[in-house]
Amino acid sequence: MHNTTGVKIDMPTHRLFKLNDDNKIVTMINYYNERIFYEIGQSFEDRENGTIYNHHDNINTVRKMMNAFENKDLETAYSFFKEDARFNSLELPDGETLNLDEVKERNKQMMEKYDITSIDVVGYPDYLEYDIADSRAVQSWWKFRMTRKSDGKEIVLPALYIHDFDEDGKIIRSNAYISTKILDAK
Repeated sequence: MHNTTGVKIDMPTHRLFKLNDDNKIVTMINYYNERIFYEIGQSFEDRENGTIYNHHDNINTVRKMMNAFENKDLETAYSFFKEDARFNSLELPDGETLNLDEVKERNKQMMEKYDITSIDVVGYPDYLEYDIADSRAVQSWWKFRMTRKSDGKEIVLPALYIHDFDEDGKIIRSNAYISTKILDAK
């Protein structure tokens, strides 16, 4: 680890040597991840990477989408997503995503088992407009208040979502930081 910046320097290095007839090194070629040294160099001073908003049209989109789910207006809720949007969650294997049709089916199964009482925002959403990679994301925190239909058990399910947007204001990716283990509570 670089002591000043905390950048991890765990990288394989390969050195290729070319020798002359006298067994002296005439060429040495190093192969390693140069990006690590770039990151160390960039980390010596503060730098900005965009703007954070607490009010923005993309935040409004996420709120409208969540309100539509709360009111069981699934057609409106899904209308905020691009058709080829990808979905990820903590409960999926690393690198695996779902498509919109798979999410619709998953949500349908959940709504058959639970009534949504309310979906409440916690704190306030942030919209992050990054300079690097020109990306746009809304982070939002929620509490899903639900009642299990089988036994009437009331459940509060906390969630953090990161919704990535395209330049037209459509959601192209949804990352859910949520554990559905709480739904199995007795």
